[in-house]
This record gives sequence, structure tokens and C-alpha cells, in this order.
Amino acid sequence: MFMDNRFNYLRKKLYDYERSFNNFDNVTPDDLTKIKEEAISFVKSLSKPYQVSSYSSSSTYEKVLSRITTYSNNPYYHSFDKKIIYVIFAIDPDLLMYKLYLASNIPKVSSKDPKIREIEKRKYNEAVSTYHTEVLKLIGITDQRILKYEQKLFNKFYKNQSLVKGVKANYINNFMSYSMFLKSFSSIPPTRFNELEAKAKEWLDENIYEDFSTTLKTAIYNIMYQNKLLGLTNLEEQFAFLILLIDHDLDILKIYEEESRMPVIKSRIISKFGYFNDELIRIEKLYHQEFHPDIKLSPWSM
Repeated sequence: MFMDNRFNYLRKKLYDYERSFNNFDNVTPDDLTKIKEEAISFVKSLSKPYQVSSYSSSSTYEKVLSRITTYSNNPYYHSFDKKIIYVIFAIDPDLLMYKLYLASNIPKVSSKDPKIREIEKRKYNEAVSTYHTEVLKLIGITDQRILKYEQKLFNKFYKNQSLVKGVKANYINNFMSYSMFLKSFSSIPPTRFNELEAKAKEWLDENIYEDFSTTLKTAIYNIMYQNKLLGLTNLEEQFAFLILLIDHDLDILKIYEEESRMPVIKSRIISKFGYFNDELIRIEKLYHQEFHPDIKLSPWSM
């Protein structure tokens, strides 16, 4: 009980500084290197060869909290940003907590229907429980507040180093919310479109998954959060690239042209793609007009 109380006290002491979080804006790559080296060195010092037993991950976490919250004699660690980086690198230097989150299919609770919402809650809780179990296996502890800062740290410093693969986290609706700003693909000349086609082929060759859902979610994540790494310079290129990855033959638009009733259209698109958003129809119309007016959309068209 005493140990639990001490851990909770130290954890609260760390997050009391949270209000001063500065989104890592004053942290440099050199700072990252320094903090990572010092954090890993400290953890290694807890498991010396002559010790009878090493500390458990939870005990290590407590000792890391104790060190970083009582580091008053070292002004370098006065900011919350550096404190939380130290904690992350000490207990999860490879950011596995966040990477596993991206690879976990945790559904959202969104329905307003009480019965459906109850089912969604149950699936959400089951997925979160599975995620926490896997995190415990990997790093020995789980802490949702650390997950939040791992995400911010990754997006600030590491997202443009290599493309994330096998994403199951769902950011589709987040990305589609920007579709209202897409009015045409006129800013993409033929030469640039050819480049995007080549880039899309390369991506598809390197991202082969058993289910289309993972392909779609990985594509969305890469396009939305790693567009600089992909070399996508604007919203038009992002949406054109998405179509090249998930529906190069414009099957969504073909289904729309073949059917006359929206419920049927929606059902067929969901059956094929596992997802429906009527904005995709509008976007594919623009894409078809700009890049592939030669593609036949309906068996009834002349």
C-alpha cells in the first residue's frame, strides 16, 4: 500500500507540471539524444550485474518518476517537456506504446441509439483491454497519459523518418473532413500526376496486407500525417494519391453510375471497401474528369 501511495504521489507530482507543456517546441534533436542517453543509462544502472535481482518494470517506472521529479539540482530538466521525454525514453525508448496503438483496431463509440451504443461500448472496452495486455507484455507498464505524449513526440520528431506500416487505428473520418475544401484537381499537371502514379505503385508494392481495411487505414495515416515524407504538397495531391492507392479503377464511381438508389449504392460500396462516405463519389467525379475521362463508368454509357 505504501509503495502504491508513493507511486501515485510521484506520478501526480510529474503531471502537476503538465499545464506548462509547450508541445516540445523548445526541444531540439540534440536534446532528444542527450535525454535518451541519460534516461537509458539510469535504467541500466538499476540492474547492475552484482545485484541479486533486477527491478520490475513498475518499480523501474517509480524510480524514474522519483528521479525526474526530484531533479531540482539540474536546471536542464526544469521544463515538463524534458521531464516527460525522460520518462518516455526510460520506460519505452522505442515508443512501442504508440506504435502498438496505431496497429490496434480500437473502434469508436459513436451511435446515438442506446442499444447499438451499448454494443459499441463493449467492443471498445474489449479492444482497449487487449491493447493494454499487449502493452504490458511489451514494456511491462501501461499509462494512457504517457501514450498521449508518445503520440505528440512521434509526430513532432519521428513521423518524417519512415512511413508507418500496418495501421489499424481509424483516422478516415478525420481525413475526409477536409474533403469540403477540395473543388478540383486542376493544380496537378499531367507530369505531376504521372509522378504520383509511380509513387502510388511503389507504396502498394511495399504495403501488402491481408485485409483491405488495413490498406485503407495505413494509406489514410500516411497521407494525413506523413504527407511530407510522401512528398505530397497540397490537399489535391493528397486526395489524388488516396484514390490511386485504394480505388485506381474508380469502382466507387462505377457503382454510383450503375445503381439508381442510394441505399443500394451505399451497400455495394461498403461490401467492397468496408467504408462509405458520399464525398468519395464527388471526389472521384472530379478525379475522373481531370485525369481519366476515358474510363468507362457504366455498361449503359455509349
